[in-house]
Amino acid sequence: MNSSNRELLFRETQQFRQPLLWCCVTALGIAVTGPVTYAMIHRLLLNDAGYASGFSDAAIFWGGLAIILTLLGFVGMLALARLTAEVWSDGVTIKYFPFHREELRITPQQIGEFQAKTFKTVRELRRNGGREIPRSNIFSLAGDSGVRLELADGQCYFIGTESPQQLTAAILYSIDPENEAFQGGCSIGQAPAGPPSN
Repeated sequence: MNSSNRELLFRETQQFRQPLLWCCVTALGIAVTGPVTYAMIHRLLLNDAGYASGFSDAAIFWGGLAIILTLLGFVGMLALARLTAEVWSDGVTIKYFPFHREELRITPQQIGEFQAKTFKTVRELRRNGGREIPRSNIFSLAGDSGVRLELADGQCYFIGTESPQQLTAAILYSIDPENEAFQGGCSIGQAPAGPPSN
């Protein structure tokens, strides 16, 4: 299909917005950077040679700097993380920044079955019906709902979304544009029989 004729049917972007997650990150940051900063101030600014005497000034400076920068990098990565799920008229795309350099593309011909799901734990999600979903194929940053995709070649994916009914309806429409479910929404769909895409 020509890219100029592609029609966007669904798009949702998720971020790490859970208050509990950021409370834990903040607590971790204080627990890690507090002692490191304290040691750096005492040894490097106050010239307290008796504090952490087992380490040289250089070790305290470079070690402390490495710990702080690593923690800032981790927090920045969580803050910048974006999971964007799109359904176009020619298939599904998943963009997972900054963890994936390239987007995942799934054509309508590859899709075998798809179904809206809710879950309480990742373990429950991975084993809930059909084939087990590898952790690397679970795309969700927030919430407890999404759509399980099983491809014709046996691969399984889970796409987290706050609008599972709209996502399933959009996927069904990309497979069968004549299906009226796209207007009314649907919760479960199965692709028409056909050869898997190479």
